[in-house]
Amino acid sequence: EAVQLLRDAPASQDNSTDRLAKLGVALRETGDLKGAVQAFERARQEGNENPELLNDLAVSYAALGRLEDARKMFDALLALAPGSATTWFNLGLFELNSRHPAGAEKAFRRAVDLEPSYGDAWYALGSTLIDTDRRAAVEAWRRAERLLPGNYVLLFNLGFVLADSDPREALPYLHRF
Repeated sequence: EAVQLLRDAPASQDNSTDRLAKLGVALRETGDLKGAVQAFERARQEGNENPELLNDLAVSYAALGRLEDARKMFDALLALAPGSATTWFNLGLFELNSRHPAGAEKAFRRAVDLEPSYGDAWYALGSTLIDTDRRAAVEAWRRAERLLPGNYVLLFNLGFVLADSDPREALPYLHRF
């Protein structure tokens, strides 16, 4: 419904970069990634260079498998807004999906440095570290758990990992799970 409303906007709104960006988001939510990218790119060509649009474009490029375009867009976005924890988090997800765990770890660390209350970034950092530094992964997951107490996947993972070394420590997390 939102897609249709945005497409049917008055002619005076036809090239509105804000409308195009919203159309891109609506199209992405319906699963039309190609249409979303077209709307985002058109908004950008019309002069919309805000961080939110660039982030939406980078994430959409990545979802379409346009990895080089996604990386370039993340680079442009970080040049524009280097202090955005959300951007660093999304870059971490991109790096993780691109099978670059070291890059993902660096991006997630930057996200939590910028915004220590970003529970999803702590959780992702722990997930990135679990195979290389179990102690640091557990610490990241414990920070995430304090911020995301209802995340049952996190509770299970934390409990399961702790059960290997100290089952008594694992029990509170597993009971809550």
